[in-house]
Amino acid sequence: MLIRYARRFVNRWGCRMRPAPKMRPAPRFRPTLEGLEDRTVPSTVNWIGSAGDWSDPSHWLDATTLTNHTPTAADDAVLDTGAAVTHATGTDPVLSVSVASGSLTLTGGTLDIAGTLSAAGTFKLAGGTLADATVAAGTTVAVTGGTLSGATFTGDLDMATASGATTVINGLTLNGTAYLGDAAGTTASYLQFSGTQTLSGSGAVLFGGNGNNALYVLGGAAGSTLTIGPNVLVHGKNGAVGFYSGYGLVNQGTISADTAGGTILVRSDALSSAGTLQATDGGTLTLAGAWSNTGTLEIDLGSTVTAPATTRRPWTARSAFSSPASTCRAR
Repeated sequence: MLIRYARRFVNRWGCRMRPAPKMRPAPRFRPTLEGLEDRTVPSTVNWIGSAGDWSDPSHWLDATTLTNHTPTAADDAVLDTGAAVTHATGTDPVLSVSVASGSLTLTGGTLDIAGTLSAAGTFKLAGGTLADATVAAGTTVAVTGGTLSGATFTGDLDMATASGATTVINGLTLNGTAYLGDAAGTTASYLQFSGTQTLSGSGAVLFGGNGNNALYVLGGAAGSTLTIGPNVLVHGKNGAVGFYSGYGLVNQGTISADTAGGTILVRSDALSSAGTLQATDGGTLTLAGAWSNTGTLEIDLGSTVTAPATTRRPWTARSAFSSPASTCRAR
């Protein structure tokens, strides 16, 4: 009945009833799987037991898998039992090394540390190669031999407690101190760079009392050059920088004979200094071989700088010095 009256009303007044709109069906949700990159979670591998060689898997325990294996490139190696451990052979890449107690002595082979080397205990480089490591602040590496390859020292390099010689390849970044020889002069050490190399960083090389201490290029092609970076300080009592003939030396940093009674010899067939050459506090700086200076020469009163006669003449404090684009200050 009601529907009939509604239709009459619509016809009379010219209205049309519209059908209800059709609802669109909701879109279907289709979950998908996204592939993720493979990631290896670093594992801690701990030294267990007493003294032994790094290569013995029975002395290592993986803290995650509880299996015995030598540390790998994805592992943090931890030595905290107080044991004396030796690395004598083979090439072992690791993520990091922590010598919390005891000692680790590298006598042969290669220990390639991608990250940090830290030692509250003792780490010694007596042979073999320490590669790529960043030596942490507060860590001292005792060096008597072996090779440093692409290492960074935020800690210190001790070549003063015992005499020794170590070779540098792939550059050395020094942000701590390298001690060459002790202050008393009872030990002497050599830090030798093979081929063209750069000593960079913001650290210092400190010569002790023995005149045989040396920082130089040895090996590599004739004309190979050692560059001392702009923020590096080479100083102390007695030692030589350069030394061997046939090689070049570029000084962008500071070479300072700053200890009374001592002499630092700077010798090169081709010395180029854009940094600072300095004799202070009663020290003597001796320049030998062909050299040019576009940097600063500082001579403190009571200190001495000498050079070959072909460079004009030897001079001491207050004496004249002439070189194009160079500066001399007498204090």
